[in-house]
Amino acid sequence: MMEKRATLRDIAKAAGVSVASVSNAINGVDKISEETRERIYQVMQDMDYQQNLVARTLSRGVSEMIGLLLPITEEDSSTSLLLRDNPFYGEIVSGAEYEASALGYDILIKGIRPGESCRDWVCKRNLDGAIFIGNYTDLISEEMQSLGKQLVLVDCYDKGTQVHSNIGIDDENGGYLATKYLLENEHKRIALASSSIIVDGPIRRRYLGYKKAMNEAGIADVEDLVFHDALSFDGGYRIGRRLLGRPDITAVFAVGDIMAFGIMKAMYTAGKQIPDDLSIVGFDNTKGCEFSMPALTSVDQPVYDRGRMAVQALVSAIRDEKCSLTRRTLPVSLEIRSSVAPLLAKGGM
Repeated sequence: MMEKRATLRDIAKAAGVSVASVSNAINGVDKISEETRERIYQVMQDMDYQQNLVARTLSRGVSEMIGLLLPITEEDSSTSLLLRDNPFYGEIVSGAEYEASALGYDILIKGIRPGESCRDWVCKRNLDGAIFIGNYTDLISEEMQSLGKQLVLVDCYDKGTQVHSNIGIDDENGGYLATKYLLENEHKRIALASSSIIVDGPIRRRYLGYKKAMNEAGIADVEDLVFHDALSFDGGYRIGRRLLGRPDITAVFAVGDIMAFGIMKAMYTAGKQIPDDLSIVGFDNTKGCEFSMPALTSVDQPVYDRGRMAVQALVSAIRDEKCSLTRRTLPVSLEIRSSVAPLLAKGGM
């Protein structure tokens, strides 16, 4: 026969306090002494009391669940494909999950396309708030505000940053550092491997950093050196195949590590060697950079830490709606490995 579970009334009787005092202790309400709170906790432990999470969250009007919305910008992509194929999202989810767990929250993950509503999902799951990565925030910002829910943005440059906390990086400087390093290695014909360059997005900022470094080196016209495709391994592979027909290009800056890996695969498939035939720099400094052959030089950004910071900002806003907005622009640096060689060392091409 199943043993009967202890109730609040059982705990109160054993501790010699009221049911209200037990409830205050469980919910952290500062209406009882520390001595009484400790006594209640000890009785709960002795009686192996396990609180009913559903009942507690309903009584407090919170779910202790937050959403993490990932941007789906490619037509044939999905949430599972983003997490499977791009290590950037895996790292940011890891950081967010770690911090959420430490703060007593659970995370639900959903992919969302530009202009797609998330209202029903937020309501159905009774989320306390959400983190959104990317731009196109008009609709999600409107919906979250109308629901009285908190929203924190990551890597956002549009007007959503005026009303929500945002955790970002110096994308333009990242593009500048990558291109400058290739120029310092005597490369002049440097390609940019990029996805769509929208007006307010991080990719455009990386493009502007690339363009700034090239212009400083006296290279004014760069449009013939810009290659567009999906921000994915396959997109990078397709760009790599196109680069094979451009022997004038001796180096490439890829706006994401995942594209850089695709380009490297295209080169190896064609019998070319990195960096002997093409120098390459990526962006994100994901773990795969250490494992590739050769190891990939990449712009380092604190991906994992941004996941943690976004959760910290969101939980602070959930617990105190009057707290000030968090606006963080984190610095980037260049992690130099072995995927770049001086042009002169390759015969002065």
